[in-house]
Amino acid sequence: RPGKVVHVNYDQPFLDTRIRYQRLARAMGIDPEELRGKLEIIQYPRIYLDKPEHDGEIRAICRDAVLVIVDALAGSVIDVDENKPEMGRVVYRLNAISEESSTALLVLHHASPKGGNQRGRGKREPQLETPQDLMRMVRGSSSIFGAAGSVFILEPMGEHKPIRMHHAKTPALDSSLLDTFALQFLDIEGALDLIE
Repeated sequence: RPGKVVHVNYDQPFLDTRIRYQRLARAMGIDPEELRGKLEIIQYPRIYLDKPEHDGEIRAICRDAVLVIVDALAGSVIDVDENKPEMGRVVYRLNAISEESSTALLVLHHASPKGGNQRGRGKREPQLETPQDLMRMVRGSSSIFGAAGSVFILEPMGEHKPIRMHHAKTPALDSSLLDTFALQFLDIEGALDLIE
């Protein structure tokens, strides 16, 4: 449904985030003017996903948004170690907030190097084929994968090659490979002024 997107940014400088959205809009053929009032960036908030007392602030962010992007999981928690099973309870609480508000919550999380592609030094590039391969790609406790409603894994295929997108987990769909896609990076003058 149409509505506002909120990017809750714990991961990178504000300007870098704005530039990414400007590039994304250009690659999708969206006039940057269309972003005005539809995209909000909240920079380095003092709201943490592992603090139940912050749930009210998270609900307030979700109230007017159709999509809330949390970038990234490691920066959005302060007391719970991502390698501990308690991380699953954090994700379950986010699921409840998402259902209450009818807002999609997308939490970005970096892949695990232990299950990732081993490139260079003559090693064959392993493919992510089984559900177990995909599960190993999620860094931290397996409770993160278990608690999430859906898991998408982006697998880089090498420099100047497409990115394979795996639908690693959804309630209604077994593990499957979605369409590959390529990214186009372009800067357009004046687009950054339109993003709040």
